[in-house]
Amino acid sequence: MAVSTSRQRTRWAAHPGRYETRRAALAVDTLVFLVAILPLLLTRHLPLVDLPNHLAGQFIIAHWQTSAAYQQYYQVHWALIPNLGLDVFVQAVGPIIGIDTAFRAFCISTMALLFLGTKLINLHYAGPDARIYRIAPIFFYNGPFQFGFLSFTFGVGLALVAFGLYLRFWNPTRPRRIAAFTLLSSLVFFCHLAAFGTFAIAVCAHQLAEALPILRRATPIAFLRNLAGRAALALLVLLPPLLLFLVLGLINGHPASHYVHYGPVIQKLESVAALTMFSSPGPELGLLALTALGLALAFAVGTIRLDMRGLPFLLLAGLAVLVTPRTAMGATWIDYRLPSAAVFFALGMLVRGPAAPRTGMVWNLWFGVLIVARVAIIATLWLRWEPIFDQFESAFAQLPIGARLMVVEGTTGSTSADRRPSLDNVAALAVARRQGFEPQIFAGFSGQLLRYQPNYQPLWTLTLPASIAQIDPAYNFLLVLRPKLAAIAPALQQHLTPLASGTDFALFRIAPQP
Repeated sequence: MAVSTSRQRTRWAAHPGRYETRRAALAVDTLVFLVAILPLLLTRHLPLVDLPNHLAGQFIIAHWQTSAAYQQYYQVHWALIPNLGLDVFVQAVGPIIGIDTAFRAFCISTMALLFLGTKLINLHYAGPDARIYRIAPIFFYNGPFQFGFLSFTFGVGLALVAFGLYLRFWNPTRPRRIAAFTLLSSLVFFCHLAAFGTFAIAVCAHQLAEALPILRRATPIAFLRNLAGRAALALLVLLPPLLLFLVLGLINGHPASHYVHYGPVIQKLESVAALTMFSSPGPELGLLALTALGLALAFAVGTIRLDMRGLPFLLLAGLAVLVTPRTAMGATWIDYRLPSAAVFFALGMLVRGPAAPRTGMVWNLWFGVLIVARVAIIATLWLRWEPIFDQFESAFAQLPIGARLMVVEGTTGSTSADRRPSLDNVAALAVARRQGFEPQIFAGFSGQLLRYQPNYQPLWTLTLPASIAQIDPAYNFLLVLRPKLAAIAPALQQHLTPLASGTDFALFRIAPQP
């Protein structure tokens, strides 16, 4: 049912000095948000691992009709798939502000949704006392975001807003509201399936939390009936997009893969560490430890507490992390994403404790410093990496339109070191800038709008080789990433003419082989 705010207004009127005015709250929120998005405004390139691939995909979709080179290599197949957030946004906004700027706007919009959604949830649970949502920026630059899982992170933001509105306005007796939340749920679903999963957990947990008080004064049978009724209410919101998807039977025209893979337990721990950790274990894990310590101490002294209505969500989300596979339905990194989504919902369910008036200022300072530290870490890394990406842009500018780029990547053997910065998908910039071909574009598998033309599909690879003994004649350029750590057979050297080089790469023209 809709949540009445009369009690909150009464408390506000009774204690006018205790709460921020709306103007003051807006000013503080604006300042926190502007500080949080500062890294997105400092560099020309956003060094997210998958972003070059996404960028290439959006250029292909936008210019396929007019580019003979793109038509030679790729096909575009629009379909109603649960991974459309980025595609729809960029294709709608890109013609107005440019595709590169649209990506930056998408990332800023993602963080705005994360912040707003966490605030809406926190306002429901804490009322005018709501403050905890302001520490959300500590988790903005989480592992999934730095990987470049952009539709997912945007979808999480949309899911947070949808759930916040659900808490405030849901009323199953009003058909218009049922229709509105069905539409909103569908938008989350088709933005990204994993984001919808987190939203579904939140809705089901909320209905369970609403049913639990009845257990104290009702028989088990009456409780189960009430719970069944509330489950039906949850299905009113969650089932329509699932049914629509099943009826259409489409995942980019391909059936979903039946392959399911569970990783080792260490990967579950990795997904929790990814709340802040991605490329720099020392400072990023230190940040996570200090955040956890601050929250633990704030709980211990009574500065904050968990609204008990949020407990079912924590239990269901924790169970989901444990039972969710790493790979399923053609999607990967599934369990890796969930903690970084659930943490924002959980923050919204924290409320001020009895000691907040006495100790709140200390924790405001603690978490304020951590937010600034998080932003400083990201900004420092991205500014340091910017010249590297500038070198790639300059090198790729020398390629002819339609260049076919074979890629070899040396590795340090350390995952974190290979991410400072990640070069896994940087070759896709040649696709975006020079309408070229490279073998790692997101195409031809579940959840993607792009496919390779039949002649080029066999060249697709998930993992780049670290060494080569021969070169497929389809390629006319070779990009070697981390050349000191890659191996090129000596017999191939005579067929390679240096074209450009930089700190972490060498680009060669391949001479035609007899």
